[in-house]
Amino acid sequence: MVKKKGKYDDLFAICNENGLDYKAVVLDFTKGRTDSLSSLSDIAYSTLLNRLKTLNKSSNKKFVKKPGDLQRKKMIRLALTMHWGGGDMKTAIKELDEWCKKQKFKKGFMHHTAGEYDLLVTIFEQRVYADYYRDLNK
Repeated sequence: MVKKKGKYDDLFAICNENGLDYKAVVLDFTKGRTDSLSSLSDIAYSTLLNRLKTLNKSSNKKFVKKPGDLQRKKMIRLALTMHWGGGDMKTAIKELDEWCKKQKFKKGFMHHTAGEYDLLVTIFEQRVYADYYRDLNK
């Protein structure tokens, strides 16, 4: 698979035009497996680009992030700060998925509504993250 300079320019342009983080788009497209464009196959990249182009053309309004996107990113950042998954994003997301399944809503990490994410972020910050820092000071 030969990578050409400027291969991802179209995707970057659509993301910039709509105020999206390309890594978040890739992470959402791969359902949490990766946030790296270079790890996508040519077919997967073409599929992603076509979906973005279709969404961009199908409406006059800007592409809207999935509800709960900011909360998911915050939880991932906190998990990585606590070295969940050894600092590896894929493993941290898997651990977050397991943690979420043990909580009130019994759903995987990517399957909550924005309101449910609000509660999960609160629990994660006030209990898990706070406990992590408390244990560091022992």
